[in-house]
Amino acid sequence: SKIDATQSPHGSRLLRAWLLRPLFRKVDIDRRADVVEELVGGSSAMGMSEARALLKKTGDIERLLSRVHSMGGGGQARNNGNDGTAAATTHPSDRAVLYEGAKNTKRKVGDFSKLLNGLRAAANIPELFENADIHSPLLAKIVRTTDNGGCFPSDMKEKLDWFFDNFDLKKAAK
Repeated sequence: SKIDATQSPHGSRLLRAWLLRPLFRKVDIDRRADVVEELVGGSSAMGMSEARALLKKTGDIERLLSRVHSMGGGGQARNNGNDGTAAATTHPSDRAVLYEGAKNTKRKVGDFSKLLNGLRAAANIPELFENADIHSPLLAKIVRTTDNGGCFPSDMKEKLDWFFDNFDLKKAAK
């Protein structure tokens, strides 16, 4: 409780994992220390203070992703009917679960809504560090888009916008 200043449940779990399984290779320790140094005092410090506010809005993305992923049967094989071979299920209606109770359905829609909103907040993180002069390769990797050598998908906002444009979360919740 003295060192946990994380802003999300995922951050708390990550900190706990780091404390329970500390790094032992000097090069890894130095890389992580470089990131912390840059976030605390470098040109990235301003971006980090704004990112903390966004991270509060993301919720528990890790668990929400797991719940949403488990909603469908995604990737189960089925017989395509022509030659008897199995083909991967790709159409969403093939994974639909019919006749579920209202309580379960409402929870699933709520989880999906929270996930979309959390991902939308997280998608803004690369913009916060756009003008920062980042020296640490590890930090650059986690705050830059794939177009700039990072991990954030460069088209993440466009893909999320598609969901918000085509899925009425309020109607679905009802």
